[in-house]
Amino acid sequence: DGIEKVLEFAKKQELKQAIYTYNTKKNAITSLKTVNLLQYFTLIAGRDSVENPKPHKDHLLFICEKLEVEPEQVIVIGDTYRDIEGALKVGAKSIAIKTKTSNFANKDILEQADLIIPQEKIDEQLINAISQLL
Repeated sequence: DGIEKVLEFAKKQELKQAIYTYNTKKNAITSLKTVNLLQYFTLIAGRDSVENPKPHKDHLLFICEKLEVEPEQVIVIGDTYRDIEGALKVGAKSIAIKTKTSNFANKDILEQADLIIPQEKIDEQLINAISQLL
């Protein structure tokens, strides 16, 4: 809940938005089309877009290169340790979304995010969190 409001906020701020996924690019596009959110993203980078997918640094560096931004200018928002670990490896900022499954794998890495937001608070807290890190 609330993610489209967050995407609209980022669009109005003229922030470049990309998907960084361990899924394939094709599956990510299909999922985004299904929920009518594809139009918000400039770039979709799946595991099949790079030789070394997340949490390897190459995945985020690929996005940085394509979007012509430095890693320090990036805010990674993710709900798995791979998202946050990738951000840590390149020096990007990060926001962890704590879900019911977040505690199952590498919780210590998730806790290294710059900010942590419970999934049920996305609509209340994520825009503010992004603003803090800009």
